[in-house]
Amino acid sequence: KIAFKQLLLDKGMTVNWTWDQATSEAKDDERWKALKTSEKKHLFQELLADMKRLERVRMVAPHYATMTDL
Repeated sequence: KIAFKQLLLDKGMTVNWTWDQATSEAKDDERWKALKTSEKKHLFQELLADMKRLERVRMVAPHYATMTDL
């Protein structure tokens, strides 16, 4: 499962990717073939959610740091 997520990151996945993009970019990699489609979709959604959470934290963190300086 970690290898599958790493595959997506290796292919340059961003928060804007769709499932179709992931399929198109990664389908020829051996790591892609190791899981069933339902597992791949679940892990894709999980990674996408993690990436969106991290993006929000990165956007808020600089503002939070300046607020604590007050």
